[in-house]
Amino acid sequence: MLAADPNSNPCEIAGATAAQCPVCGGGGFEDIGDFEFGWWDAAGKEICRQEYVYRIVSCDVCGHVMADSAAIERDYGPDFIAKLYTLPQVPDRLGPEDENTARSLTEIIAYADLRQPLQERIVDFGCNDGALLTVARDRLGAPAEKLLGVDFAPKLNGIPAAAIDLDRLETLGPAPCDGFETGFCVHVLEHMINPRSFLRSLRRRAAPGAKLYLEVPDHAELKFSVAKNIDLLSAQHIHYFSLKTLTILAEGCGWSVLKAETCGVDSAPCARLLAVAAPIDGARASTIAVRSDFDAMWREAGEVLARAAQGPVRPALWGLGGDFIRIMKASPAFEAAVDGGRFVLADTALAGRSWRGQLILAAQALADDGAAPVYLTPRITKVCSTMLAAAEKLGIARERLRRPYTAPPND
Repeated sequence: MLAADPNSNPCEIAGATAAQCPVCGGGGFEDIGDFEFGWWDAAGKEICRQEYVYRIVSCDVCGHVMADSAAIERDYGPDFIAKLYTLPQVPDRLGPEDENTARSLTEIIAYADLRQPLQERIVDFGCNDGALLTVARDRLGAPAEKLLGVDFAPKLNGIPAAAIDLDRLETLGPAPCDGFETGFCVHVLEHMINPRSFLRSLRRRAAPGAKLYLEVPDHAELKFSVAKNIDLLSAQHIHYFSLKTLTILAEGCGWSVLKAETCGVDSAPCARLLAVAAPIDGARASTIAVRSDFDAMWREAGEVLARAAQGPVRPALWGLGGDFIRIMKASPAFEAAVDGGRFVLADTALAGRSWRGQLILAAQALADDGAAPVYLTPRITKVCSTMLAAAEKLGIARERLRRPYTAPPND
């Protein structure tokens, strides 16, 4: 901050803390320093300096380093971002002076293990001037119609482009990038306000089995001898990743990492990885299946009880808990039988009260009717075992006790 400048207008977030770590979701942070930046306002005769001081914080769970989100949320509007970024003019073809860049981008594309000839749908997220896609087209023969560059203000020649604010991709409906088969995010995540929501959105929009290449500066390998010659601590960089935190983030957003490495340590250290859209975890499928099994179990139990209600003897229902209610909701016929008074209702905790106009008896009363069957409605074996022991003490004959489910009461 230029304290000696009387026209300086410093803006500092003192003692603020980030709301949530995008890598692990933690909410505790430690201040580890700050960085300053600014620009001159030369609109008038007397120039004025606008200075900013941003705190750098570290997550106390996973160690992820980032600029304080309180300052980001305050400042990062369209006008502010426009001052931070300028887009270069885009050449129609790469010239000889771009040979080193072309070789570097060719190597990035090779790391993604694309099949030759390139026929996959490739999307470059944060494409800037489209250099990577230009290499894919001109050097590697990818058809232009299979390529797409996405950025907040893309400038591409002869390659399809879509103007999308990547920080808001998760809030959008269908987008041109949907169904991509290979995605590239080269030095994009460090610029994003919420890289976690972005990577989640990419996972949802990806084609089955899609691959994603991620590359960011690796601050775990950064040395001052390198940092002094490149601009990594800047207002454009919100997040300071390591290979470890980049991997954790990707895998937490539905991507399975195939390979990962740190490269360029002597020049500008970068963490990069190649990931594939992970299949939905088995817990999802098994939970859906088990939930369906529960519905089927309660329907079948309702059918058993509805038939029992049609017999010559009025049966009893022992236990009016959650399973009893679930059976009623699953079986209208059983519910009608209960409402019609076709069952004796018994429950130790609710004895003496009434439900839908019917008196609830204590379990002791069930011993007085030596013929009627008694259906134990709880599904959990341990609960039923307790009820069986209680029935023996109350003198309720074992042969009267039944369960509406598949397993017998003494199973």
